Amino acid sequence: MDRYLGKPLPFLHGWRKIPGDGSSIGVIVFSPDATLIATGDDKGMLSIWQAAPAWRVIRKYFLRSRIRGLCWNPIHQLTLFVGCASGCLYTFDYVIHTLEKESANVRQLPGYIHSLAINESASKLAIGYTNVEGVHIAFVEDPCGDVLLISYFGPLGIQYAFTYTCGEHSELMTF
Repeated sequence: MDRYLGKPLPFLHGWRKIPGDGSSIGVIVFSPDATLIATGDDKGMLSIWQAAPAWRVIRKYFLRSRIRGLCWNPIHQLTLFVGCASGCLYTFDYVIHTLEKESANVRQLPGYIHSLAINESASKLAIGYTNVEGVHIAFVEDPCGDVLLISYFGPLGIQYAFTYTCGEHSELMTF
C-alpha cells in the first residue's frame, strides 16, 4: 500500500513491486534520456529495465560480485559503466534501445569499487574504491577508449597508473 506513517504518498507514480531473490538493490540509475533504468544488487545481478509505461526487464547479467557503481555515459547514451566489489569495471555498449546488439569490456582495478561518476562531456570517469592500502579515487581519461588511462590519488599522496586490456586480460602498471 502506498502509505507512510498512515498518509498516502502521492509522488509514487508507476512504481512496480518486482519479484526478487532476497538480495537488495544497492544502486539504481536512469539512462540520460530516462528511457532505461539500470539496477545492481548485492548478489551481482545487473538488470536493465525499460522505463514507464512498460516497466519490463530487457537484460540481465550475473556479474558474480556485489554491484555498487553504475553510471550511463551522457554522450554515448547507450553506454553503461558498472563497478563491482571484485574491482571489475564493466563497460556495456548497446547499439539500439531494444538492446539487440551489445558489446562488453571488463577491466580490473586493485580494490572494491564503491562508486562511479562521469563528467558531462564523458571525457573523465571517477571511480571510488578501497583496498588494504586505503581509500582511492581514480580518474579515468577517455573511459570509452580501448586503453584505460588512470591517474589516481593513493593513500600516501598522488600516484599515477594506467591499465590496458589485451584480449581478456588486464594489467595494472603503476609509476
